[in-house]
Amino acid sequence: MFTAELASWAREPDPGRFPYDAVVREYHRVGKHFVPAELLQELTRVRDMLPAVHGPWPEIRALASFLDTALDKPDGRYDYPTYLALPVLELPSADDPVSTAPFARPRCDRLIAQLVADALDFELAALDGLSVRLPEMRPGEDLVVKR
Repeated sequence: MFTAELASWAREPDPGRFPYDAVVREYHRVGKHFVPAELLQELTRVRDMLPAVHGPWPEIRALASFLDTALDKPDGRYDYPTYLALPVLELPSADDPVSTAPFARPRCDRLIAQLVADALDFELAALDGLSVRLPEMRPGEDLVVKR
């Protein structure tokens, strides 16, 4: 299904219409280590097209960050920032306008709390057999309890 959606998108590339849901659904179905080569090839093709794609800069930047994270393993760049999808999260940085500084810490704090809650929810659901996401290479019960 993801290939049809990506092919359709590639005919009229619009960064605001990228089929994120279909791609993420496949990553969740098999896990990042087991993504089909066909999907990785399609995503690489999309990334290669990106310099010629027109649209609002924030949407192009978001798509580029998503592809950077999705293709880190085949590119040989798999590390903690891409594992955690930090480029996709658009964390506050020193390059942000000074006027946004008062909002940076609460935004980071809220995001960290949400990420920890999400990770905890996933691991507990997986441990209890309530989730079919990422079925391979899940942490064992001892590690989940330790975390």
